[in-house]
Amino acid sequence: MNKQKMTVGLEKPRTPRWWRALGVVIVALVFGIAMRATFALAAPAAAPVAAALTQSDPNHGGDVGDDDDYIVRIGVVLTRPEGIAGSWTITGGELMTTTTYTATEATLVEGEPVAGSCVEVKSLADDPLTALKIRAKDAGHCGEDDDHDELVVTYGRVITAPDDGNLGTWVISDSELISFTVNVSTEIKGSPEQGSCVEVKAFASDPTTAIKLREKDGDECGDEDDDDGHGDSTRTLYGLIKSLPDDLHNGIWVIGGFSFVVSPTTELIDNGKVFTPGVIVKVDFTTDMSDTNFATRIEIKFSNDNPCRHHGDDHHGDGPNHSGGDNGHRYGFCPGREGKAIGRIDSLPVGTVIGDWMIGGVSYQTNAYTKFYTRDEFLAGERVRVEYVVLDDQTRLATKIKELGLGSNPNGSLYTGFVDAKPPAFEGTWTIGGEPFEAVSSTVFIEHGSLFAVGSYVVVEYEIANDMRVISRILTYVPPGAGDLNAVGHLQTIGGALAAGVDTPLQTNEEWVVDGVTYIVSEATMLVDGDSELAEGALVSVNSYEFEGQRYATMIRAQAGKAFIPMAVNE
Repeated sequence: MNKQKMTVGLEKPRTPRWWRALGVVIVALVFGIAMRATFALAAPAAAPVAAALTQSDPNHGGDVGDDDDYIVRIGVVLTRPEGIAGSWTITGGELMTTTTYTATEATLVEGEPVAGSCVEVKSLADDPLTALKIRAKDAGHCGEDDDHDELVVTYGRVITAPDDGNLGTWVISDSELISFTVNVSTEIKGSPEQGSCVEVKAFASDPTTAIKLREKDGDECGDEDDDDGHGDSTRTLYGLIKSLPDDLHNGIWVIGGFSFVVSPTTELIDNGKVFTPGVIVKVDFTTDMSDTNFATRIEIKFSNDNPCRHHGDDHHGDGPNHSGGDNGHRYGFCPGREGKAIGRIDSLPVGTVIGDWMIGGVSYQTNAYTKFYTRDEFLAGERVRVEYVVLDDQTRLATKIKELGLGSNPNGSLYTGFVDAKPPAFEGTWTIGGEPFEAVSSTVFIEHGSLFAVGSYVVVEYEIANDMRVISRILTYVPPGAGDLNAVGHLQTIGGALAAGVDTPLQTNEEWVVDGVTYIVSEATMLVDGDSELAEGALVSVNSYEFEGQRYATMIRAQAGKAFIPMAVNE
């Protein structure tokens, strides 16, 4: 008989079926969560598309949060403030755009970026013009080196430098005088001073702000065998005598703001006048290594009591609206007190041409001596040429007003006259023919036959801005009648200076031929009718000088007693 085996022990209570089902569900949930976490650790973190595109440099020094978008740009510093806070102007990129950023005290600056440095600028995408960080970079990151074609390099002699330190306006003489601004960002090498030969680098987009000023050897400025640029070459100045020594042949003369050493070897030519303050003279001089000027020749050109040479019988024309053509009412030639101008008529007398005129922002008076040339009538806004005389009371008497075309720059005006006062560093207020003009950092200075000085004769191109006459270009010329060459002959060819109604630019250089000799007639040339009209075939006298291989006429004056061929427009 079989017996069933039985195990005897402590028996575990049996779990209910519903509870076992619940346990299976909990285990499944726990396993699923663990697997999801494992997969998440193995996969890359998702990021917004915009953040992935703009966060090209995650090392931003803690200036932006991890979820912020920002912009990074590389370019060249054009200008920067003295410290960190302020405006930084950066140029570069594929489009060569220029952007001005605002830096604050919180802006992080790495390296020592100056004007001309290659930098990386970082800003927030929602505030792109506030710099969070500015970092100096190698020039290669901006695709440039010292010879980058966006740089303008000028070599020249320092004419004026700031009196106190290097910051301010420097005037450099190359083929013309150029003003540069030196600021805290300008890199200066050597010890440049007045008279030094220098190399100036600037950006083509801002050519008057120096990014580098470097002292150079004299041969860079065209000096031969004289590295410091001083030597025996003679220079010329037309200027006003300010003061004289007791012994005219031994002492210091101050002329046009310059001091000259005069010795018994200096040739003094008075032309029947008296050397006294207020006389305009021509000075030929040399400068030694210590910047001392030695006068070799001084000649009186205009005395302060020069009378005007009237023509005719002083009758007063043929009525209040007389026009040109009769020489009887021409005012005459007034050496040292004449000038010319081109500009738009701002205002004129009502119902007559006699009275007060405003042309190019300058006031003139007209009277019975004034000659007028117009095809119909003068109107405000028309462009005219004016010849004037500064009277003893500084009143400008217009001796001729002639209608012109609009010209290539209708807003531009031109004015010629003698310099009454000038700023020491060229930039600032100039008084010319009794009127103030403002020279700014972009003004171009050109010396043509004479240095700039008080008493120099100049041609000024300017525009009116904020009620100021702002000079765009100013040139020196030998004053009318002050040239060293004189000739008399028949006028064979006339340029276009006498033609009315043409599209005249501010500066014109016409070629006139007198007895086979070609003369350049510029805006500084005085054309004087005299006792007859200037016309082809007329007998004329010409005063002139030679400059850079050409002969420039300072004055062409008609002589009496010669028949002439009338021009199409009566002048």
